[in-house]
Amino acid sequence: MSAISQLRHNRLQKLPVRLFQAINAFQLTEAIRSAIELDIFTAIGAGHTTARGGGEPLQYCRARRAILCDFLVVKRIPQ
Repeated sequence: MSAISQLRHNRLQKLPVRLFQAINAFQLTEAIRSAIELDIFTAIGAGHTTARGGGEPLQYCRARRAILCDFLVVKRIPQ
């Protein structure tokens, strides 16, 4: 395999990785934006440690809030 074809092959292999990273970055950005809009970080700061605990002031579906909180925990956002 020539050097040029090797470079092309390497670029094509890296493309799916870069695309996957971009998609993950978008998802994380949107999750953080949603958490800010829903005052999830405020609820955490107030001492709520579960998605159910901050439910009353947030006025948001518990299941959806729990999914968002779980995603943020998996990504290690609230440490």
